[in-house]
Amino acid sequence: MIDLKKESGLPIGLEDSLLILGNGVLAEETSARTLEELRPLLADPRADFRKAEIYHMYRTAGFSKDIDAFRKNHLRYDITVLEKGRVGDEFVKTVGHYHPFKAGTQTRYPEIYEVIHGHALFVMQKIGNSVKSVDAVYLVLAEAGEKAVMLPGTGHVTVNLGNTPLVMANFVSDDFTSVYEPYRERRGAVYYILSRNDGIHILQNGAYDPIPRPRVLKPREVFLGLSLGGPLYAAASEDLERFRWLNFPEEHEGELNVESLFCNAQLSLQRRGISV
Repeated sequence: MIDLKKESGLPIGLEDSLLILGNGVLAEETSARTLEELRPLLADPRADFRKAEIYHMYRTAGFSKDIDAFRKNHLRYDITVLEKGRVGDEFVKTVGHYHPFKAGTQTRYPEIYEVIHGHALFVMQKIGNSVKSVDAVYLVLAEAGEKAVMLPGTGHVTVNLGNTPLVMANFVSDDFTSVYEPYRERRGAVYYILSRNDGIHILQNGAYDPIPRPRVLKPREVFLGLSLGGPLYAAASEDLERFRWLNFPEEHEGELNVESLFCNAQLSLQRRGISV
């Protein structure tokens, strides 16, 4: 078993691509996404995988006292474990979703992710005039210990670029339901992330038109009062006020933007052998 306590702030571990919950840790809802659910969103819908289940979700996770505090503040902490490997030539990924507008505002809800174990690539696409059009695409590289904010007005897919299972946590408002249909209608995100003999390739999804050229980013070291140095769970259990922006994004529009939260990482992508 891989011990993830230091990285997550919780007594949890990883064994055979499943999360092991330590003493006192709960997950109120557990579920899995299967290959058959993911198939319509793949670059090659006929591709196969060695397992029926692609990733596991552990929703409303943590110690009971923290879960109660999070819930009172309309927040939820989840953990997701993605299998390693490829589905055909495509790296294992999540289904992808958008967030709705907060009621009474013109601002959509954000979300924050943390990589606990492994290497992630977040394919984040900015909504145009509707969720059926895309104005910009951001490829966000993150590894263990790093946190990335999914910006208001963007949809996102998580890709496991590593050779181990990817374990990530998310902290998000529980006042909304995610919107999955635009990804299903367009057979996935704007770009598919593929592994080929000469490196990692970014393949355009022809169901979108036009297709913006992607901008490659890394999370900044400090943003929104948070540091990449400590676990997301610990920061949340110590001071929920610093996560007010998850429920009140309309009050933080000056901070919830690409320039404030990310820095350019084009060279990092090239060093990993990824061509855009």
